[in-house]
Amino acid sequence: MAGQRDKLMSSSDELMPSMSLMSLSDELTCSICLSIFDNPVTTPCGHNFCLSCLEMTWVTTQLVALGFDCPQCRQHYQTKPDLKKNTVLCSVVETFYKSTKGHPASMAPRVDPMPVLCDTCMVQRAAKTCLTCMASYCESHIVPHRESPAFLGHQLTEPLTDLKDRICQQHYKNMEFFCKDHCCCICSHCLPSHKTCNFETMEMARAEKEREFRNIIVLLNAHSEKFSSVISEMNNLEKSIKDCADKRKSAIKAEFRSIKDLLDKEENIALHVVDKEEIGAQNRLRSLMQKMSNSSESLNNYKAVVENVLQQTENISFLQTKANLPEAMKISPYAPKINIDSKQLLMQMSTAAALRNFLSQLMSQPLEKRGQLLTSAFKEPSAMNVSEPSVNLPGKTQPDAYKKPAQSKQKQKKNSDQKPAEPKEAKKSASAKKQPQKEPVCAPSPEPPKGCPPTMRHELLQYSSTLTLDFKTAHRRIGLSENCTIASISDDQLAYPESPARFSVCSQILCTKGFSQGRHYWEVKLSCSNFCAIGIAYNSIDRKGASSKLGRNKESWCVEWFNVRVSAWHNNQEIVLPAISPSRVGVFLDCEEGSVTFYNIADRATPFHKFACQFQETIYPAFWLFSNGSKITLCKLAA
Repeated sequence: MAGQRDKLMSSSDELMPSMSLMSLSDELTCSICLSIFDNPVTTPCGHNFCLSCLEMTWVTTQLVALGFDCPQCRQHYQTKPDLKKNTVLCSVVETFYKSTKGHPASMAPRVDPMPVLCDTCMVQRAAKTCLTCMASYCESHIVPHRESPAFLGHQLTEPLTDLKDRICQQHYKNMEFFCKDHCCCICSHCLPSHKTCNFETMEMARAEKEREFRNIIVLLNAHSEKFSSVISEMNNLEKSIKDCADKRKSAIKAEFRSIKDLLDKEENIALHVVDKEEIGAQNRLRSLMQKMSNSSESLNNYKAVVENVLQQTENISFLQTKANLPEAMKISPYAPKINIDSKQLLMQMSTAAALRNFLSQLMSQPLEKRGQLLTSAFKEPSAMNVSEPSVNLPGKTQPDAYKKPAQSKQKQKKNSDQKPAEPKEAKKSASAKKQPQKEPVCAPSPEPPKGCPPTMRHELLQYSSTLTLDFKTAHRRIGLSENCTIASISDDQLAYPESPARFSVCSQILCTKGFSQGRHYWEVKLSCSNFCAIGIAYNSIDRKGASSKLGRNKESWCVEWFNVRVSAWHNNQEIVLPAISPSRVGVFLDCEEGSVTFYNIADRATPFHKFACQFQETIYPAFWLFSNGSKITLCKLAA
């Protein structure tokens, strides 16, 4: 007995380290792959997994879960957590590998936590288990089963730890069959109660189960291969995306480089125009200075001659000398006003300002709207509201500074003030609480014979009307002068009083007079016909928003000049007209016929467009100035 006790103690001593390692192995097992951790990482919720297992799980579930879940506690993350390597756990796994002398894949089978002891002596390890006797025996007590003929029919197997689980708790017999319907193991005495069920032997059930699991493994391998193929395809796609992005970057850089080259080219052209204007102005000034110098020298020489005559003492010679003034006296000395603001230069500056404003407005829009705005910009020149560019011309604060040199300095100074002198009507309107009423509608002209509009200017002049611009409707960037007959664009917004009739978006203005019947004619002088519109409108036209633009609604009609493009607009419909650049435009309104005709006034009146419409309200002359340098003047006509 002492020898058997020593053997048992020795066996227990050998078993303790193995049991400790198995307990540690359970703690180091990944809950996804059920293997020892490989490169363990920790989630924010505190659970540990193999990095590859967790990545694969998230790849397969993030499309369904719409995020990321912890496989163990199911905590949800909207974005992928930042996984950190668990260095302490890595060290423990490495130590465990060394203790087991190999990777978990190559480790020996796990040692049972409790040995199977002989049911006879209860000391020695069991060598075999008899499924007939339902008992385990050591090498000594298994001898009868091997040698005695009485035990030849007994079924021996390797020691089983779950021998008690193999015994039917109802009949205490070995469970040899498996009921498929109830998914439980049964003994031979249980068969009558399962006679209507599908059952088979344990070996057959195990073989079938093994086939099922092997099929699952095949499916898992196939699915895993698909994932590997998709991941490989994604890696290739990642490289393709990078190559595509590089190509897009190169293309975008090339486009913007082309734009920069175009702008640089236009800048050089504009600067060349300025240089050319400067050289021309300098040459004219030098020529005039030379002429003045020659005249001054001629006067000084003649002065010396006269002084010599005065010094003569002989009366006869003195009296016979003629006192004729030199030709230089016929030249009136003056300091000329020479500027470099030619029409070509102003067009360059206006174009640059309009382009700058266009790009500024375009860049301020969301990216998805820019393409639509660019498309509409070519159809509608004022779609980007280029009515308010700001160009500070040298030495000028108001467009009135472009007046002819014959103007006096005092008048130029008066016109250069930022705030124009308000007319009497404006001062009255500033103190009024409600919107003042329009002037009474003009009485119709004497009724002419009905028919086509006049074609001769003298015929048009018999319907001439005297107009003044309505201060109450003027946009704050429109400056008025000459008793409200001249309108021009100001660099800054002017301090006009608030008025519900005032245009607040587009730099537009109406006239004070309106017409509801008869024929009427007026003429407008253009200082720059590149960025303006002339037309008519109802008083009910909107004063705010994009719908307030002339011709972009049902309440107005106009002819518009946008650089070299000439268009007729009504109800947001455009008609492109032949390019003309008139210095004076005549407008003939026939309320009875329901038409308005526009004329190019030069040596003769040439009609270039006609609108036909039955007017429903009183018609008011209307104007729109887009850019600096644009100015209109209402002409005084004599019948």
